[in-house]
Amino acid sequence: MVLARVDNATLPIALGNKGISLLQSGRYEEAVKMLDQALLLDRTSNAVHDRWRYKALALQILGQPTEALASIDRALELDSNNAEAWLIKSETLPALGRLTEALDACAS
Repeated sequence: MVLARVDNATLPIALGNKGISLLQSGRYEEAVKMLDQALLLDRTSNAVHDRWRYKALALQILGQPTEALASIDRALELDSNNAEAWLIKSETLPALGRLTEALDACAS
């Protein structure tokens, strides 16, 4: 077994990747916690918008639409052209009774 050295520069990357892996394996609450840790350590790299987007997806699946919407809005602030983020937003808004906005998000 090979252990990689994790330093301050690579720790957010490792935590973000772990969060995505947890999300993909259905461990949504753990994924949110891991992505939160990655976001606390790094709010400037190119991967930040992806971390917000994955966090939003996990929160949406967990039935937390208000928190999911806040996360997806943050992702869209960083990358307003991300089609996956707009899709997540359009799927989140109906749970908040915001159907017109959901349709608008689909068109974005």
